Amino acid sequence: MRGSGNHGFRLRLPRRPATDNRCHTPRMVNEPFETARSAVGKLIKERRVQRGWNQTQLAQQAGVDQTTVSEWERGVSLPRDLQRVMNALNIPMDQVRATMEAAVLAEDKVEEAIRLQTLLSPDARQALVTIYRKVLAAEIAQRT
Repeated sequence: MRGSGNHGFRLRLPRRPATDNRCHTPRMVNEPFETARSAVGKLIKERRVQRGWNQTQLAQQAGVDQTTVSEWERGVSLPRDLQRVMNALNIPMDQVRATMEAAVLAEDKVEEAIRLQTLLSPDARQALVTIYRKVLAAEIAQRT
């Protein structure tokens, strides 16, 4: 805005967290699943490149268009028929689940908060972490 006296300075206000339309909670609820999608996307891209395929070739194998493959690789979405895509890339589903779980746990702030909790004994903290991991793994498996 020239002539307004602000010399090009723009005030940047912090954005309000996006909400999940179903429950009006901050998007943080979906972060583990965004992380999982991203991890699967990286796995798909790595294997596609190892096979010497371009996105169009994988799309033909998976029965989708190239744009869809791009969305998978960028972590925007997961394949609707994940098993078919993983078969085309020769990736076992156990590896997919392990990749998703490892990615989520590596960036997990809830687990970190549990471990930092000083009011609980070390055994109680470990029990909570174990329960939390099982619940999270079950949710991830359910969404794949």
